[in-house]
Amino acid sequence: MALSKIDLANQVENTLGVAQGGTGSTLGTDVLLSTTTITSAVSSISFDSSFITSDYDIYKIIYGDLQNSDGGGHQIRFSPDNGTTIRSTGYHNVRWRMYTSNAGSSFTEDKNYYSTSVFYDSQASTDKAFFEHIFYNLLDSDVKSTCNTRGGFGNTAAYHTNGIHAGRYNTAEAHNYIEISGATGNITSGKISLIGVIQ
Repeated sequence: MALSKIDLANQVENTLGVAQGGTGSTLGTDVLLSTTTITSAVSSISFDSSFITSDYDIYKIIYGDLQNSDGGGHQIRFSPDNGTTIRSTGYHNVRWRMYTSNAGSSFTEDKNYYSTSVFYDSQASTDKAFFEHIFYNLLDSDVKSTCNTRGGFGNTAAYHTNGIHAGRYNTAEAHNYIEISGATGNITSGKISLIGVIQ
């Protein structure tokens, strides 16, 4: 016999998520926590312990149209104490990308390693960057904090690039602060969103 109704009080374990008509959190749901639109030059954008909490297992940062003032690129670093100490060494960060300077008729492979940030990319000042970063184990002091990234950059010229990045802070410690900064110059434009994911 087919059920026409479900007894939520007795036949469903735990609380249904809001998307299903309940009051609890929905597993696997992306929750937009903050969006920042950059309209003038700033040295960095950060998300502190008011955003990086135990409410979420995984965090994402997504941005588009991100530009740097001097072509020095941009980077992401962690802090274990809400921004007082920014970790500037001790990372294992690898980048693999393909880029073209002739509108796609041929590509060049580029691989690099960086130890001063969990993510780094080197777009020129005229390039606009678009990336999605996924962060794991940020608040777990027994596991190394990790960032996996995909994306690239380009402009109206023939040059553009796409690739993947994988980085971690190579000492296990909790991090409650994420900083995005210009590697040398300022960030001059872009829209950056922080998203929490309940696993």
